[in-house]
Amino acid sequence: MERLGAVCAKPEYCFNIYHDGEYKESNIDVEVCEAVVEFCKDSEMVKFKKIDAVKTVLCIILHKGPYFLFPEAYHFAFEWIKDNGYILVGEPRESYVDGIWNKDDENEWLTEIQILISKEK
Repeated sequence: MERLGAVCAKPEYCFNIYHDGEYKESNIDVEVCEAVVEFCKDSEMVKFKKIDAVKTVLCIILHKGPYFLFPEAYHFAFEWIKDNGYILVGEPRESYVDGIWNKDDENEWLTEIQILISKEK
């Protein structure tokens, strides 16, 4: 698939990074990322960059259902992180596997929530 002149990697992989550090209803600072085969020329709307590999990530791999239930998934994840001696080392990411584009029933939407963590020292 080609988007804005860039050829997307196969299999396609995209995710969002939320930079606010807290839940917000509006004015959200979000970075939309998609894997590409090679960099193209940056534009005003699209910037190409390499994101460093992440050593440890907590993934709630199968958040199945509507997006309004995300707060419950995040609450569970943050409690697990605290209870198991980890700390946050980056902004949360969400990778949308199934959604409105391919599933009519929002209960069938599938999202991977990724939270970058490290063992507390």
